[in-house]
Amino acid sequence: MPSGVAWLPASEDLRLQVRASPGARATLILADGSTLPLVEEPATDDVPAGIGVTALHAFGSANYYFTPGSLASVYAGAGYWAQITARDGPDNGSVLGLGGFEAALSSRATVYVEGGYGFALTQTDGGATRQRFVARIGVRVKL
Repeated sequence: MPSGVAWLPASEDLRLQVRASPGARATLILADGSTLPLVEEPATDDVPAGIGVTALHAFGSANYYFTPGSLASVYAGAGYWAQITARDGPDNGSVLGLGGFEAALSSRATVYVEGGYGFALTQTDGGATRQRFVARIGVRVKL
C-alpha cells in the first residue's frame, strides 16, 4: 500500500491522482485513522500527439557525397521519414530532399550536420499537404 507524508498550509489544496479501473473504489487513510473516499473523475487524454511532439521516428536516406574519399565531404540526397509513436492520425511518412556536411572523427565514426525540406505522403483532413523542414546534428558510427 503506497504511503507518504505531505505538509501544507491549511489554505492550500493537495491534489492526489490515482489510476484505477473504472468503477473501482479508492480511499485515503489519514494518519489519525480517519478515511476519505476519493471521487472518480473521467480520464483526460493529456498525452500530446501529432507533429512536433517527442516521438520515435524511423528514417532512411540515400546520399551522394561530392568528395567521398576525403576526411570531410558535402553531400546531397533524398530521404524518407516516418513518425512511429504519438501520431494524431494516419501518417504514411514524408519524402525529403537533404543536404549536409560530414567529417570523420575516426575510421569508424563521423559527425554530420544536415538539413532538408520535404512533404508528407498523407494529406490533412482539409486536403492540404503538410510540409516538413528537418535539421539534424549527429554522429554516425560504422559497425
